[in-house]
Amino acid sequence: MRNAMALAAKSLKVPGDDLAVIRKAFDTHGIVDSWEQQAGTHDGTTIGARVLPAYEVYGGVHEQAAQINGDVYAISHGDAIAWDRGGAAFNITVGRFSKLHGNAEHEIAQDDAYLLNPSLDDDRIVFTRITADGIGIYAAGNKGQGAIKKLVDDPAADETEPVTDHGDLAWIRTTPDGEQDVMLRRADGTTVNVTPEPGTRAGRLAMKHGSIAWAGGADRSYVRLYDIAAGTTQSKRIGGFLFNSVGDIQFTSDRIFWRENSSLFGSTNFMSAPLNDLAKWAKLTGTYLAQFSVSDNYFAYPTYDAWSGLGAWSGPDKIKVQVAGTADVVAGTGAFSRASCSSGAQPAPSLGDGQRVAWLDTTAADTDVVTRATFAGSCE
Repeated sequence: MRNAMALAAKSLKVPGDDLAVIRKAFDTHGIVDSWEQQAGTHDGTTIGARVLPAYEVYGGVHEQAAQINGDVYAISHGDAIAWDRGGAAFNITVGRFSKLHGNAEHEIAQDDAYLLNPSLDDDRIVFTRITADGIGIYAAGNKGQGAIKKLVDDPAADETEPVTDHGDLAWIRTTPDGEQDVMLRRADGTTVNVTPEPGTRAGRLAMKHGSIAWAGGADRSYVRLYDIAAGTTQSKRIGGFLFNSVGDIQFTSDRIFWRENSSLFGSTNFMSAPLNDLAKWAKLTGTYLAQFSVSDNYFAYPTYDAWSGLGAWSGPDKIKVQVAGTADVVAGTGAFSRASCSSGAQPAPSLGDGQRVAWLDTTAADTDVVTRATFAGSCE
């Protein structure tokens, strides 16, 4: 507001003395330069300022503020300036939690290419690369610090949604006839089509701990779970499939977790099942069109009310990251507490090792990626 008024005055060639009066009037009311960023309570460390989350503007598959593997994080984001000018740009910021106060960030970017949907393991970052010539899977070694190299880029198909784990690579291969096959390249270089049957539709790909999962069917109403060692697939159709669809899918070492979205009521249910038996699924908790993140130790999600789930702005006090022990949540006894006491909205949480957590934060009157090494607990 202050800057807009000052720019308008300058454009009207208001004399300098009058500009000084305008500035003093704002100062008197506490509206000093950058006052928006000084407002609110902030209890985390910003690792991505004024980001334009790629999943918001592009519909990317990742719904967490950052992808995390140990000490390394990757933030998939757009370029707000490019979008404001009618263009577009998507890059990936890579950094290390152990060097938050140093100069450890690195930008993975290419001219005339969108780089999206990063996935990390101990050695590399893989991502989707979109250009005018095609869509393929590329990687940056040395935990994202190395040169960009092609992994899979077939001119006859589009390769998207890459996931990497201990050197294995999975992705979705889409051909002009609409087929969407789940592909797996093992660390030894052998490649297999996990879904060789005709008419496959797949999305929301995930891979970890020797398993691959995806949302199957044209309406995304199936959870498919593939055991890499055994070469077998389990399948479950979700309830209310006429209105519901499978959203994000994640793993712990012994369970699969997924989100079910309702297009009818705007609600979200978080579900889970043991990896060895999808039939033993259970509902964990529910909210309204929220994201989630899970590790072996903790389960996190942001609270929304019904109106914000339907697209209304209900205020930042309605959207806060809640965390509880994973085993307790599965058992139905989860005692949720706050990940952060920041006063802004806190969507899109992402869990790392221990209590490391990152989320999108609006405390500074913008959208930042913020992190904490430990949960806040109570905010009383």
